Amino acid sequence: MKRSFSAKSAILLAGAGLAMQAGAAQAKVSVVCPIYDRGTQTLSVKVGTGCMSTSSRLKNQNVQVTVDQDRALITVSGGFVFHASASGIGTADCMGAKNVTLETDGVEPRRYSVAYKDEPLGTLDLLGDAETIDCLPTSRTGRWLSAATMNVAHFKDWAFDPDGAWKDWRGSSITALLEPILGNHPEGMEGRPEIAIEMSKARWNRMSFQKPPKSAANFIAIEIERHGFADDSVSGDRYLAAAIQTDGGWKISRLWSQQMCARGEFAGQWTAAPCP
Repeated sequence: MKRSFSAKSAILLAGAGLAMQAGAAQAKVSVVCPIYDRGTQTLSVKVGTGCMSTSSRLKNQNVQVTVDQDRALITVSGGFVFHASASGIGTADCMGAKNVTLETDGVEPRRYSVAYKDEPLGTLDLLGDAETIDCLPTSRTGRWLSAATMNVAHFKDWAFDPDGAWKDWRGSSITALLEPILGNHPEGMEGRPEIAIEMSKARWNRMSFQKPPKSAANFIAIEIERHGFADDSVSGDRYLAAAIQTDGGWKISRLWSQQMCARGEFAGQWTAAPCP
């Protein structure tokens, strides 16, 4: 099911701080800030330009947000268009940043992937208790500046096997480490098979564990999502792996999984239960 957001609020003013070139005709989206109201199942997404000079006059914006609930994917597209400026350099106040908030209801609580155009930004977990989600910058550098805190309770609806064979997986690289998953794509796939991999630096919220891990060190959160299986029962699957580097190479400290059923009452939804 795809839903398109409609503009809910007026363009807002925000930002402060840096000098920049004025008169750019097009400004791409710099930050995506989603907020979810669990009671009404309403998702609001504030989309902004980031720092802009006050001399930059907004002409129009064509920002769109699409929610594909079948694929658990939220995509932001478009941007902001400004009038050309006669001056060469704008003032150093950076108060001309523009934001627009878009809103839709009927968004079911799931763990969504978020992308700006074709660039993955991260994940939006609506299964937890928190209604406010941290903003996601579109700059890859900005996303890697600090580790995101992950809550193990977010995976309560995922399958986790503490004694699984994944504990013995090792690799000289993350790609080699994931070979048991990446090299085991179902055969006989029809249509347009898809596989998406996203990695980000993360740190566990130790308070979310009944038995906290011994180390609070950063790890690499790896999300793998596959679709297009030629299977009457299962149409896709996804994994969340926590990878850490040791003297013996990379290993996985935790691995969760879900699958998407191709039929039955919950077809098109992620589940840890067997598909009919």
